[in-house]
Amino acid sequence: MEREALLEAQKIEHEQKKLNAQLHLQTNGGNANPPQASGEQLKLDVSAFSRYREGDDPAVFLSNFERQAQRCKVPEEKIMMYLSALVEGDMAVVLNSLPPDAADDYNAFKVAVSKRFKLGLDYF
Repeated sequence: MEREALLEAQKIEHEQKKLNAQLHLQTNGGNANPPQASGEQLKLDVSAFSRYREGDDPAVFLSNFERQAQRCKVPEEKIMMYLSALVEGDMAVVLNSLPPDAADDYNAFKVAVSKRFKLGLDYF
């Protein structure tokens, strides 16, 4: 019974986050990166994104991430910035093990994830 109450509370919290993210997108014209005022420091808003936690399915996470990034109109050159704010555990290890010349290359990251999690190179 107590577990059900906890699950219900988590579900409500998740729904609130989704609603807040939708409201944020509506107020910014559907853009996850509203124009910054001159001199204003860039702050990534990742509240509309699911996080990767240790034990999650990497293929499902990346599929969801791609859809969320597209829906939030994240510019391609900022994809890896957003991704780095959302991963932990083995996925963060993969991200941090990319060579410097591939650090901003989402496709290179997907190949590295495929190898690390033994998904096969054609999985994505």
